[in-house]
Amino acid sequence: MRNPLFDDPDRTWERYGSQNPYFAVITCESFDRRNMSRTAKAEFFATGARHVGRVMEQVRSVAGEINQSRCLDFGCGVGRLAIPFSKVFERVVGVDVSRAMLDETRFNAAEMDCRNIDLAATLDEVQGQFDLVHSYIVLQHIEVGRGLKLIKSLFAATRPGGVCWLHLTIDSRRSLGQLRRFLPLHYLGNIVRGQPVFTPLMQMNPYPFSKVLDWLYEQGVTSMRLDLERHGAKAPLAVCMVFKKPE
Repeated sequence: MRNPLFDDPDRTWERYGSQNPYFAVITCESFDRRNMSRTAKAEFFATGARHVGRVMEQVRSVAGEINQSRCLDFGCGVGRLAIPFSKVFERVVGVDVSRAMLDETRFNAAEMDCRNIDLAATLDEVQGQFDLVHSYIVLQHIEVGRGLKLIKSLFAATRPGGVCWLHLTIDSRRSLGQLRRFLPLHYLGNIVRGQPVFTPLMQMNPYPFSKVLDWLYEQGVTSMRLDLERHGAKAPLAVCMVFKKPE
């Protein structure tokens, strides 16, 4: 039973999916529900197409041309990346814990005439392995213990010879901010920042990068591509990991 005084990230993400789904994916005023327009939505999905183009370049730099049969997008949100991935792969499976987000993905996929996307709420619902397993700006919002287990599951979902593309926040400078998971402190912080009192908390969790690398090495991964990024001067440092699963 969850303690009501502490944040429940699944419930928080469902609230964002119901109340402000595009802003939850990219925290930009243009994508806030109050400002969302056809132009803003087109730009939102254009950012996804640019990201997918970058991902495929990185994949080729690591593994050359890969089979483009199946792709898994873990934490698909409203389909920002699953939809452009569907232009590259024969079949895409999007996974997201928020049913509201999945409903929005279904709407967007239908609107864009994308008929090769399947959706699931958990990895347990997903069958088979994938040529590319991808997760971007997702694991950082999940508690580390649970996230490390998910990384193992995502690795297992990658077919031998396939590519795994994972994004992790690794900067620990803001770790004390996780005290905000005690919801009274978070709500007080909302007041201080001039936000509505009950604005949901979106966790930002740094991962123990060396621990992740140790585990991957044990699985036979001995080389990978690493790209560092930071979304803003005060944002935590993150790493994009691209590696081929041993055959």
